[in-house]
Amino acid sequence: MTEKHCNEILSKIENEIKSAGLKVKIIENPDGKLLRTAIPCGSSEEFTALADMALVTLGSGTELVQIYFTLTAELSEEASAELNKAFPTLNFYSIIGSYGIFNSSQVYFKYAVALSEAADVELHASEVLDAYAVAHESLCAAYDVVMAMASGALTYADAVKNELLPEM
Repeated sequence: MTEKHCNEILSKIENEIKSAGLKVKIIENPDGKLLRTAIPCGSSEEFTALADMALVTLGSGTELVQIYFTLTAELSEEASAELNKAFPTLNFYSIIGSYGIFNSSQVYFKYAVALSEAADVELHASEVLDAYAVAHESLCAAYDVVMAMASGALTYADAVKNELLPEM
């Protein structure tokens, strides 16, 4: 993917997200550019998760978008242990995407999707926005439970007992 094509896609996505009333910015980093926005999730109407989208070209030439949501960057060892018990269930039942913990304290949800081979900015922007919408919906389905566990207010056993998570 050329830098120009990538910039055009990110610009289109940025405009779409802004038109939905969300703040968004494009960030430059050593690996390229990413688009970042804060979004509401779960039962909260507030901006509760940070969403990053990056366009990537693999060595094979396959182009994809990675969508990465940061739920929290503060996590106790106890909460981490409880979430690690829950992640296999959450990841199995998630529509798309997967949960995990990065650097012992950052709870994330991520999803990646390959883009079509056509060099069409409109099509690629549409594919990215569709993937973003589905990933966001999947994240929101379990967000409240994940955050209750991340804060230490809920254990995995209690989540299963109260039928907030299915037992596996």
